[in-house]
Amino acid sequence: MREVAALPEVVIRERIAMGSLLVLHMCADREEALQHGLPTLRESWQDTGRSLVDAITQLWLGPAN
Repeated sequence: MREVAALPEVVIRERIAMGSLLVLHMCADREEALQHGLPTLRESWQDTGRSLVDAITQLWLGPAN
């Protein structure tokens, strides 16, 4: 992907960290809600995964400042 290759190394490392935290925290929040019988943001794990892919894609495609 040309857009990602053009990003400065520091931005690439930062976005990797952001994406990792996003996956970790969204999954942990969903697990906690399920454990306590609370509502979740998405109906299923599959929907949660799709949402994460969408968010991380947008994270990577955004301009670097």
